Amino acid sequence: MHTRIIVAALLTLLTFGGSTLVPRAAEAGACHVTATQIDFGQFDPFHGAKPQSVGSITYRCSNNVTNVRITLSPGQSKNSSRRLLSRGGGGTPIPYVLTLDANQTQIWGDGFGATSVYMVGTAPAQTDIRVPVYAFLASTTLPAVGLYSDTISVQLTWD
Repeated sequence: MHTRIIVAALLTLLTFGGSTLVPRAAEAGACHVTATQIDFGQFDPFHGAKPQSVGSITYRCSNNVTNVRITLSPGQSKNSSRRLLSRGGGGTPIPYVLTLDANQTQIWGDGFGATSVYMVGTAPAQTDIRVPVYAFLASTTLPAVGLYSDTISVQLTWD
């Protein structure tokens, strides 16, 4: 089994102003991984619906690999089931979740507790495989104006 902690970070953003962050990419042995940022955009809690967003993790392996698993770190909250977006300069963080599915039934984490992981039996060589990452705000509390963010590490393992 090969295990690499990927330097690519899945950035989760909620903006009350404006800023741009660029994700990084890194080589992981025989696989290359990239992650897009998840940006909830500007949010107005007085207009009902909780913001949702979709990012992605894309991996490409130079050889055929089996038993591919992708886990996500809990970020600054230390709890994958209840992640937190924090504002630079302090204030109340905003809870959010990352899921494997648009219906929010599989919270994506490290596989412990109530979290799930991405798993696939085989990944063909030299093929970009894009995996969506669904994000949902868990609360519509009235936050202070500012840029809220969290950084999630992506871990890819395979045989």
